[in-house]
Amino acid sequence: MFHPQPLNFVLTPATEANPALAVAACRAGAVGLFNAELGANASVIEGALEQLAARGNGEFGIKLGAEYDELLKRLPEWHEQGLSWLVLAADEAGKILRRRPVQAFRKAGGRVLLELRRWQAEYPELESRCDGWWAKGHEAGGLVGEECSFVLLQRVLGQATLPVWLRGGYG
Repeated sequence: MFHPQPLNFVLTPATEANPALAVAACRAGAVGLFNAELGANASVIEGALEQLAARGNGEFGIKLGAEYDELLKRLPEWHEQGLSWLVLAADEAGKILRRRPVQAFRKAGGRVLLELRRWQAEYPELESRCDGWWAKGHEAGGLVGEECSFVLLQRVLGQATLPVWLRGGYG
């Protein structure tokens, strides 16, 4: 899907089971993302996706860790209900991007962003299997790298050919 205007993403806190923030973001014209990167169980994630599909009024997404095998299998099904974005940690993405459900999700029009905390030499080879980068500087919450968003953004833009979004503050 072509986006003529810049996209804004709103991510729920990692340990928050309530997707209300992501729902509100969708209703306001942003992309609401449910953050399931830290230990949310499958029923909580499925409930959040159901709420986003029913109440979000727009594109929504999810940030998943590699441990969610069963949920990854359901990506094509969730795409039919409005899931448009999948965010994965770039460090774990090599094996996940090769999986059939992720490929089917992308083929159906879903977008995959890879979140990175630092640029690594092997990342350019992942560009053919994703749709963009989500740079996370040390101003963002959670596990971060050493560089601030401003420096990390310059590094990524100098190496990447895909679109880049920032997670967290920049200045």
